[in-house]
Amino acid sequence: MNKLNNKYPAWTNAEVRGFLLNKLHSVEIPLNHSSLQEYLYYDDISDRDRICGAFVIYYKPIIELLQGKIKSISSMEYKMAIESPKNKILRDIDSILDVGALILLKSKDNHVLSDYYIGGAYTDIPKIQYLFDVFLGWPRTEEKNSFDIVRSMGLL
Repeated sequence: MNKLNNKYPAWTNAEVRGFLLNKLHSVEIPLNHSSLQEYLYYDDISDRDRICGAFVIYYKPIIELLQGKIKSISSMEYKMAIESPKNKILRDIDSILDVGALILLKSKDNHVLSDYYIGGAYTDIPKIQYLFDVFLGWPRTEEKNSFDIVRSMGLL
């Protein structure tokens, strides 16, 4: 992918962590948690020594937003989905890992996000890739304008 000259700095790990927890209602999983260990050794995960955070996005309205089924967090459809009694708040990490998108954050310097991995139940969520383009500091490429896509979802 050809990166254009963007004037956006990459987000710090703390900023990404806050966004994942507060905006996407994700769950942070300690890197030493026994349930996470099997995921950390998948063949397609490179630079394991740079992993600095593990999160799972499992909340259905957020997944549907990132899949494009819901257009924006300001839409009536999203507000109704959030209020639906069908949306459970899970507490058990094994259950969360079974039903959610696992996000592993990577950093070369333990301060600024440098890469990520998406795994788990939802590996193909195009709009989360746009979001991470913004996190990594290159939201505009010749192929797409991730910044505008993420902003249209109401996340920026």
